[in-house]
Amino acid sequence: MDPAYLPNDSQPARREANPALIWDILTVLTVIGLVLLVLWFALIFLQPTSSLNPFPPLELPQPLVLPSATSTVYVLPPTWTAEPSLTLTASPSPTARQMLPPTKTPVLKASATPAAGNYPFVLQSQPSYAASTLFRPESGCDWQGAAGQIFDLKNGPVLGVQIRMGGNYNNKSVSQVTLSGLARSYGESGYEFQINTQPLNSKNTLFIQLFDQADIPISPKVYFETFADCSRNLVIINFKQVK
Repeated sequence: MDPAYLPNDSQPARREANPALIWDILTVLTVIGLVLLVLWFALIFLQPTSSLNPFPPLELPQPLVLPSATSTVYVLPPTWTAEPSLTLTASPSPTARQMLPPTKTPVLKASATPAAGNYPFVLQSQPSYAASTLFRPESGCDWQGAAGQIFDLKNGPVLGVQIRMGGNYNNKSVSQVTLSGLARSYGESGYEFQINTQPLNSKNTLFIQLFDQADIPISPKVYFETFADCSRNLVIINFKQVK
């Protein structure tokens, strides 16, 4: 055989790649990738607004702060004190005392009602009349009532004043109580009374009066009429502070 065609045993044999080594390398890379992924999620969980988070949370809007409502609190003046009135009977002369029976001892009478003209609130103007549909369009003519407002010395609204309506109406006794500021459709210090479900005539048998927190009247009784007329089924009575 020609020596030129003999196999060359001196050339090194080719090394084939070890499959186990490749899988080991892939496993290590996978573990490293999982560790990095866990660290990434942990950083996003601890700091959601971090630049690493591709979907950062939305910023919360600023809280809305509403202004606090102010109201006028009525305080009675220092001179507003109910003073007792003393009624004395004349003493007879010594001679007449022997002939007449003994007289009774003087009686002390206390009055909780101030004298006329000493109220801190008075009627602002004479009662006026209107159709209730101006303020209560849903009631139509099936309603009759009284309403109004209360103002202080500076024509500001006075809230929380006790308002009473009393008297007689349609042969029945009437007694209702409300507070100023509960019927804002008439104004900030508005009040309202429902008298009946249909308008009827009455002649100064009903009145409205203001009271303080000690149930002492702070306005005179204001008597008013009512009419069986849908255009005058609402009487408007406003009060104003004068001292």
